[in-house]
Amino acid sequence: MFSDTQRVESTSVRASIQVSAVNSNKLYWLNNVQTIPNLGLPKQTVNVDELRGEYNHLKDIPLQSYYNIQPMLLIGTNNWKIAVPRMTREGKWNEPIASKCFLGWSTQGSTTSQRFVSMHHCDCKWQELHDEVKESFNLDNILPRNLQSKDDKRPNMPKEEWTI
Repeated sequence: MFSDTQRVESTSVRASIQVSAVNSNKLYWLNNVQTIPNLGLPKQTVNVDELRGEYNHLKDIPLQSYYNIQPMLLIGTNNWKIAVPRMTREGKWNEPIASKCFLGWSTQGSTTSQRFVSMHHCDCKWQELHDEVKESFNLDNILPRNLQSKDDKRPNMPKEEWTI
């Protein structure tokens, strides 16, 4: 069961690093990055010639093939602006899509030739998030405020204090 899987990494550190797209000199900062010696993600293969031959909407996308490569970097939600798609190319329902972020084009989805699904689940500090949201609804911290305008207050004031 994935939800019970935990790992303690005593050599892990937090850092800020710079990354770039392949063949690009433009650098982007990834802040508060957590290092892990071995992510343990499954190896992946993308054959671009095969994709282009089967899916017309991917023919002119500048993608590169890779074979049996294990991902070494996951970009977390705290650095979402780097990885969020700026442009997408979609085909028919259940066909792979291509998306372009600041780091270049990538594909998502599966092809009809794939017979397996890869998934990585991270149990991110949900209790901490839950506690923060719960605290934001705490009514004990709300101070009473008088929300009457000057005109609303006049009927309750002596006429001598009225100013125009």
